[in-house]
Amino acid sequence: MRIAVAFAGQGAEEPRMGVAMAEAYPAARQLLDVAGPDVVEALHRGRALRATSRAQPAMVAVGLGAFEALAARGVAPEVTLGHSLGELSAWAATGAIGSADAVRLAAARGVAMERAATRRPGGMLALSTADLAVVARALEAGEAVGSIAIAAHNAVDEWVLTGDDAALRAAAREAPSRRLAVSGPWHAPSMRDAADAFGEALAQLPVHPPRARMVANATGELAPADAIPRLLVRQLARPVRWARSMRSLARLGVTDLITCGPGKVLRHLARGVDGMRAHACEEPRDVERLAQILGS
Repeated sequence: MRIAVAFAGQGAEEPRMGVAMAEAYPAARQLLDVAGPDVVEALHRGRALRATSRAQPAMVAVGLGAFEALAARGVAPEVTLGHSLGELSAWAATGAIGSADAVRLAAARGVAMERAATRRPGGMLALSTADLAVVARALEAGEAVGSIAIAAHNAVDEWVLTGDDAALRAAAREAPSRRLAVSGPWHAPSMRDAADAFGEALAQLPVHPPRARMVANATGELAPADAIPRLLVRQLARPVRWARSMRSLARLGVTDLITCGPGKVLRHLARGVDGMRAHACEEPRDVERLAQILGS
């Protein structure tokens, strides 16, 4: 048995996520407190976290709260990974940085991205196709009228484009697609200023020797520990290689993938990997169940 843990990124948040876990486990509650009183109040009231500067620390706090509860019951991953923002949680889950520091870093990341989106607004578009020619036509149509790039390759038949509104509208006419509910063109080249600001915040953190390995979004492969900070910064303006990351887990012989915090989409994508079981860790009952079947 080989265990990996995964963390979803912004866009996967749900009303009241993490509330039950925080009520059951003090460590989870403390991480929500780090995210801030506005976040705690919104989650308890079931309100949407629309601002990126609030949604990002909330997602990291909730995901790591679930992970801390699981780790306390003896479930120890050999590999971690996260989708976009989820990489901060994955890095903390290796033991390289503290969980509270990861929440604070997520807040800085969210602020930097909000500012960059104010200067260069836009959004994201998910394409449902496995035909690379269709993806190419969508990109060409967008490039004819504006700025557009690939933001993520999530599965064989799911690509995400990022760019300005005119370019995304043109691309949408070339392929089955849906507009994502995000407030900016994430993972676009226009996020380089955000990447620089995020890198400055990241450089202030104390880093420790990791206990687990991490698969990086920027490469879709296991990353050397000393390369992870650079890859986290690079990721803000480059595509998320999630499909390749899933293939890496298969090559590593991962048998069980646990999504900590909201993770319906990630569990769906994991179903395409032969021989790998996907588990949810969102509620206190999940912690107890997984501790029994996967704990040491």
